[in-house]
This record gives sequence, structure tokens and C-alpha cells, in this order.
Amino acid sequence: MNYQLVLQFPGETEEDFDLLIEMEDKLEEGLDTTADVDGHDFGSEEMNIFVYSTKPEECFEQAKVLLSVMTDIGTMKAAFRHVDSEDFTILWPQGLEQFDVK
Repeated sequence: MNYQLVLQFPGETEEDFDLLIEMEDKLEEGLDTTADVDGHDFGSEEMNIFVYSTKPEECFEQAKVLLSVMTDIGTMKAAFRHVDSEDFTILWPQGLEQFDVK
């Protein structure tokens, strides 16, 4: 799996952390075999879920559907990068010009 997809949400409370774990579990159960959920991080007022995939755009579309029943995906940011690169390609939201993982 040669791409890393990052799904990023605002988060800082214990309830946010609990939701992060639930979302990660939902992705592990629901994504197809072109994806491998690789964990999360939480801090600096954001939370991230990391997914390795051979098809990051398709993986993101699947993730949007799975997570839309759990949270407001309007607060989500998403981007992917080739594992050999530091440069992210932004997927969501449209118009976002910079993506960072703190």
C-alpha cells in the first residue's frame, strides 16, 4: 500500500477521543481490502486517522460514507501522500489550500 490517507477532525475532549476510537473501528470494519487502517493520533486540538491504501481517492469516498452516520463530515479535512513524499494532495474540503498533521 503505497499511499497514506489522513482523515483529520477537530478534537480536544474525552468525548472527542471516544468518537475517534469509534470512527477508527468503523473504518477497520468497513473499508475494502485496498485499505489498511494504521492508527490515530490525538492532540493539538485535532485528531487524525491514518489509512494506508493503494487507491486513496476511492478509500476516502468509502470513508466519507462510513463516517457520515457518526459525525459531521463538514468538519473533516482529508489528504493523502505517497509514502515516499511529504507533500499532501488535498481531497476535502474543496478549496482547502494547506494540510498539516501537527
